[in-house]
Amino acid sequence: YKHFIGPLAGQIHAIARDCDRLKVDLIVVDSAQWATGTSSGDGASASVDAFVNAIRYLQRTVLVIDHVAKATMEGDQSKPGLPIGYIQKYNAARAAFELKRDQEPESSVSRIGLYDRKENHSRQGRPVGIRIEWQDEGKMVRFYKDDISDSPVLAQTLPIRDRIINLLK
Repeated sequence: YKHFIGPLAGQIHAIARDCDRLKVDLIVVDSAQWATGTSSGDGASASVDAFVNAIRYLQRTVLVIDHVAKATMEGDQSKPGLPIGYIQKYNAARAAFELKRDQEPESSVSRIGLYDRKENHSRQGRPVGIRIEWQDEGKMVRFYKDDISDSPVLAQTLPIRDRIINLLK
């Protein structure tokens, strides 16, 4: 783990040296908003370009975690969430996934939908459901395979064909 302050592009040479020295093959960036150096639409285009070019400079697999814009979260949940600078980030990515959560307040169970939004080198995968249960007052966490069609919130993003089939079951 390495904590950075400021845009990733300005520190990319030091990061590359560390990756070479430590033989790092996978880099996780959390979050894209901070790594690009912008949190609003102002100047986002140039910042995203610099961020994408910096990632390409590393010549390693990079998992970028991005957060959805608040306006998207409050909108139509059947549509994909869109982070700030979405188009540029989406076009630059080889693969893009979205996580959505369905959880009742005070519940010890969360249902997660993992949606494959983009694949450059293979067919787009079907959504995957995961149920997370916190037990023993949060001391233990269990993960289970889940069917997202059982969750009204997560099922909203399924293709219309799948939603019709689920209604007929």
